[in-house]
Amino acid sequence: MARTGWRVAAAGLACGAVLLGGGPARASLITLTLAAGLAGNATPTATNTATVDTGTGNWDVALNQLTADGIHTAKTAGGTVFFGGSGLPLLINLSDGRAYLASAGSPDDAPKAVAGNAPLASATPVGGASELPSAATLLGLTVSDPGSNGDKVVSVGATDAAGRSIGGTLVTMPGDGWWVLGLSPAATTPTPNPTPDPDPTPTPEPGTGGNGGGETPGGTPVPVPVPPAHATPEPSTMALAALGMGAAGLWRRRRS
Repeated sequence: MARTGWRVAAAGLACGAVLLGGGPARASLITLTLAAGLAGNATPTATNTATVDTGTGNWDVALNQLTADGIHTAKTAGGTVFFGGSGLPLLINLSDGRAYLASAGSPDDAPKAVAGNAPLASATPVGGASELPSAATLLGLTVSDPGSNGDKVVSVGATDAAGRSIGGTLVTMPGDGWWVLGLSPAATTPTPNPTPDPDPTPTPEPGTGGNGGGETPGGTPVPVPVPPAHATPEPSTMALAALGMGAAGLWRRRRS
């Protein structure tokens, strides 16, 4: 009997562990910060951001499409990689910090002006990666042809491993300007649990008085019916009647 109880308790603990520890994998939110500016000036003239949800809990990001001339820079705390169209895919891991990609000719201080001073990721970027993680987020960066005023549109789009679009953003770049793409893991805020009611006792509706029907909804008292009196005489009354009947009997005997 004790062994059976132990087994039931163990099964209950295992079930509780599944309920508490199970559930979908934690999603990875990645912020894309795209900026552009004038040549020789590190201050951006345009900046836009977008946060994408990879839905996988994976922090690998791979740039696998690029339409921009020149040799560009990818940087993390682990090191710097120079790449062009032939150096794709470019793989970056953001599990412990941010990274940035900078176009050819961008000022040295431009990435800091865009991405700030948050810690850089420790993993070194990998150019020309021969194999990508199956859950990596894929990026495509495009620079359009010049418009009538010479400006170009720089756009970045993200897709999940299945090729579904999960977001992106764009900026306008001066014709001879530069672009920087900052990549960073986005902070998540847990949803608070609702605060339980400290007094779960139901609150009576207005006018009921909370007395179980002693008043009408409008507040008018309702008479409580009084049960009818019983016809059974009390014991003292029965005793008096018995004494009276006995006295009457004695009186009749004396007269006879």
